[in-house]
Amino acid sequence: MAQGMGFSALREVVVSTKGVQPARIYAPRLDILWTMRLTASQLAALNEVGATPRLYGETLPVMAFEVEGSDASTKGMQADLANLRVSGAWFGVLAPRGGSVDNLYERGLRLHQSQEAYFGATRIMVLDARWAPELARIELSVALTELKQQLPKGSGGEADWARRTRANLREIGERAGFVVHDDARGLFPISRAPTQSKIDQVWFLPMPKGLASFVEAVGTMSPKAAVPGITPEEATAIPVVAFELENSSAKHGNGGLLNLASHGMSGVFVAGRQGSADAAEAALAAYSKYYPLAQVTVRRSY
Repeated sequence: MAQGMGFSALREVVVSTKGVQPARIYAPRLDILWTMRLTASQLAALNEVGATPRLYGETLPVMAFEVEGSDASTKGMQADLANLRVSGAWFGVLAPRGGSVDNLYERGLRLHQSQEAYFGATRIMVLDARWAPELARIELSVALTELKQQLPKGSGGEADWARRTRANLREIGERAGFVVHDDARGLFPISRAPTQSKIDQVWFLPMPKGLASFVEAVGTMSPKAAVPGITPEEATAIPVVAFELENSSAKHGNGGLLNLASHGMSGVFVAGRQGSADAAEAALAAYSKYYPLAQVTVRRSY
């Protein structure tokens, strides 16, 4: 299926820990990882702006899979879900095999619901491994989803340095082949998060149309009570980098760090002055103990 969409399918992949502290850290293995190769221009653009999405070589992790047979333990599947969360992939799939006496698929659904209740929502879905032959018969398109660039709304009140920075970042992103959206609230708002702060700028990477078809097919096979996990709309593009432009050193500015962590594979807090950068760095160090901010960085303007 992966090749039919232009992805590379890697097996028994050690989770990348590049950029993760501390250096000595457990590195789980993923059963399968679908990745998309980035161009040299895209890799250079990420480096230029200081963005740090988790990469596997020169590829972007799109969807991670953990597959379980008929003898998986509850704790083992808990670890599967944890591996998907830390993999760096924007999407994750837990695929236990149903039909057994204790029905691992049903147990996987309940575990997923529990982890979302205790640790926050994710873009992870649960499917029954027995559906694989039917899913393999789906006709999947390699053609990329068409996305339009989204320009700033021009609401006024923005400082000159911020307007210049926006324009500079847009030029870098578009030149590299990303689809740039300004003043975005997330390309596809998640129904479980009805209140969302807009993001100053996001660089999107369109996905093959086949990925949305795959997600939709899983949804049609899933019981109505299943956690939605991923919608076909969300599967049309990945927000590779989110940017917040901030001149404040107060709490308002620090809240932008959480926006970055929730709306992109990586986030860059762009400070207009040194005081704002210092405050953001201090807040990042404090918040990182409680929020997944490993891929968020702070930069002093551009």
